[in-house]
Amino acid sequence: PVSIVAGHTLTLPGTPINTGTANLTLASEIGPLVVPAALSGATVNLSAGTTMTIGANITSDNLFLTAGDAITQVGGSILAGLFTVVNAHAGPNSAGNARAITLTGSGNDFNRISTNGGPVGIVDANIVELASSTVFGDYSVNANGTIAQQPSSDLQITGTATLRSVTGDIIVTQPINNIAGLDLGGNTITVFNGGSATTVSVAGSNNNPVTVSSGGALTVLPGGP
Repeated sequence: PVSIVAGHTLTLPGTPINTGTANLTLASEIGPLVVPAALSGATVNLSAGTTMTIGANITSDNLFLTAGDAITQVGGSILAGLFTVVNAHAGPNSAGNARAITLTGSGNDFNRISTNGGPVGIVDANIVELASSTVFGDYSVNANGTIAQQPSSDLQITGTATLRSVTGDIIVTQPINNIAGLDLGGNTITVFNGGSATTVSVAGSNNNPVTVSSGGALTVLPGGP
């Protein structure tokens, strides 16, 4: 494995770092971390004391992104074949500490992703599975394929979860989900929310079935089914 940890700010080169089948750890413990060139390894673990800016391709099986401030993708594609965990918060994950997560490159391909912080924006070029996440604010996932939820996981979203699939289904059905609002679009849509109150709107289902269940009150907004 390759591990480079800076007690203050870590400055990465403008040339790729490829560890092959070995793991890669890069940490900027106090300062920001900027990724200006491609990174690849079996497991890639990046951390920043403040902001993290991703400007180039990252390729890995497992990917861990941790920052004390916003995590922002400004270029490149993120290809993570197994599991991605993203944490952006200044201290314990709470409404006051949560920081924005923006991973919206058009070529991104996450297999399974967990996000903690907020607000959150994710784009996936294929299918994507949502793992347990706690988001303070809105949560947006746009994918070309099906958006599903990992079994036994939970989504705790204080804002609106916008889930949009171009060609696939929306399947978010774990019983302990607690989502303040839903904005849905895809083929067949099946969503269960165990929270006490939910607003829902459906942009389109291509004339396929739409099933939205809530543990409490459910308000359909204009444009809904």
